[in-house]
Amino acid sequence: GSTVNPFATGIASDVLSSCGIVANQGIVIGLGLVLLVTSYVVAVYFVMRYAKRVRGNRQRSLMSADETEAAREAYGDAAAEKSAYSEPTRKQKMVLWLFGLSFLVMIIGFVPWGKLGVNAFTAGESSHVVTTRVTASDIAKQYADDDLGTLRLIPKDAHGTLRTTVVDNGGWSAFLTGTPLGDWYFSESNTWFLLMAIVIGVAAGMDEHELVHTFLAGCGDMMGVVMIVGLSRGVAILMGDTGLSLFVLHHVSAALKGTSPVVFALGSYVLYFLLSILIPGTSSMATISMPIMGPLTQSLGFNPAIMINVFASASGVVNYFTPANGAIMGGLALSRVEYGTWLKFVGKVVLATAVVNVVVLAIAMVVL
Repeated sequence: GSTVNPFATGIASDVLSSCGIVANQGIVIGLGLVLLVTSYVVAVYFVMRYAKRVRGNRQRSLMSADETEAAREAYGDAAAEKSAYSEPTRKQKMVLWLFGLSFLVMIIGFVPWGKLGVNAFTAGESSHVVTTRVTASDIAKQYADDDLGTLRLIPKDAHGTLRTTVVDNGGWSAFLTGTPLGDWYFSESNTWFLLMAIVIGVAAGMDEHELVHTFLAGCGDMMGVVMIVGLSRGVAILMGDTGLSLFVLHHVSAALKGTSPVVFALGSYVLYFLLSILIPGTSSMATISMPIMGPLTQSLGFNPAIMINVFASASGVVNYFTPANGAIMGGLALSRVEYGTWLKFVGKVVLATAVVNVVVLAIAMVVL
């Protein structure tokens, strides 16, 4: 799904646009779908092959005896009896409806309605413009405060005005999180889910003590995952602050100059694969790398839109195993599977998917 992820491909396209390069969105989406389908086929093949092997002989399972026992305690016959189906009550139906509503509103919140010409969610929006006089000394002071060095402006009496738009009212839908639907990002979705967790708890008939206890119990299962993800993402901060990511990008991009389409596709994929391990965030990766790799791709006569798919597919494959991926680590914690056991299974999937991706991207480099 990384190849059609709007947070990855959209930001990468915007970064290329800021460099004066317009990426063909038809190629980005079309090639992304091809990569999605081929990667899906590879993943399904390995999952079904493993399932067939284990069904024939349980002893061939990659899970240890301790993992199997932990999974049996959590999801075995005894657990199934406790969660045996019964007709949901009216209160339970209400909880399910609220749960579904939570995701529906979140999806609506992420769709950029304003860019699509839909202004229904910002009806009633109001703002005013604040004009501030800015002098040369103000600019020099701000420059020094940001530790950018010393700035001398000539003439010293130069001045201008700064216009800032202040939003007084974000529209009727802003009452949920302070930001209207269509302009949401992660902070707004976090606020929304926290709010709905409380609403659902109240709808389920929980008192404040039961609600807090249930919330903390749910967090407890994920605390180990949160720590691992946080520490893993700390590597990205070190890479950015030390300039190591730019150092690697500049040297690898220089090595790729003058190469054939196949070699360029392979080299770019390997570069993004390795960097995605160290910089797991797709937004930061696109912001750092696209101003370098996009112009390089265009200068070599290749379609720069393909580089977006190289970036998205490589980072997506890394998400199969990186400890910075909360979905993988959370899923392993809930299924009682150790990280090492998962690596034994997913290693072949990663290798096969990477090979298929490189073949598709190399063909695209030659043809498009």
